Amino acid sequence: EGTRARRSDDELPRTPAARQALEVLVKARLLVARDTGEGASYEVAHEALLKGWDSLRKWLEDHAERRAAKQRLETAAAEWARLGKTREALWSKLQITDADLLEEGDITPREAEFIGASRRKHWRDRQLRRALAILIPSLLVAMYGGYRIKLSRDLSHRVESHMRDGRQLFAQAQRLDAEVTEQRQKAFTAFDNQKKEEGEKIWVRVLELS
Repeated sequence: EGTRARRSDDELPRTPAARQALEVLVKARLLVARDTGEGASYEVAHEALLKGWDSLRKWLEDHAERRAAKQRLETAAAEWARLGKTREALWSKLQITDADLLEEGDITPREAEFIGASRRKHWRDRQLRRALAILIPSLLVAMYGGYRIKLSRDLSHRVESHMRDGRQLFAQAQRLDAEVTEQRQKAFTAFDNQKKEEGEKIWVRVLELS
C-alpha cells in the first residue's frame, strides 16, 4: 500500500527461497528485524525505499493484483482465526479464486489452512446440494405414494364401515318385515273373527312397524 507495514515471522512465507531472501534483506539493512517478545517481526528500514527504489516500486506495480489478493486473503485468514475458525468465516467458491492469483510461496501456513478449510467447505456444500437434489424428489414421491396409500386405506375402511352398517340395517329390516307380516296376519284373523277392537289395535302396531 506504499507504506511500511510490520509483519510477524508467522505472517511471512516459509519457503526456502523466501527465507533466504528475508535473511539477505536483513543483512543488507533494507529490512529491520525486531524481537517483540512473541517472536521476530520485520519491516522496511525506511519509507524512502518504497519511493526511491525503482526496482521495488516496479515490482509493487507489476504485482498490484497479486498484492491485493494477498491482502484480502491475509485479512480473511486473520479474521477466521480470530473468530475461532468458524465455518461462517470461510470463503465462498468465488472468493477462493483469489488464491489462484498467488504462488505457493506467497501463502503462509495459516492462510494455506484457511484456503484448505474453505475448499473443503465448498466441496461439502456441493455434495450436500447434489444429495438434496436427489433426496427431495425421492421424498416427494414417497410422500405422495404414502398419501395415496393412506387415502386408499381410509376409503377401504369407510366402505367396510358402510357395508357393516348396511348389513346390520338390512338384517333389522328383515326382522321388522317378518314381524309386520306376522302382525298383519293376526290383524286379518281378528277382523275375520269379528274382533274389530283387537284387530284395530293390532293394525296400529302394523302401521308403526311399517
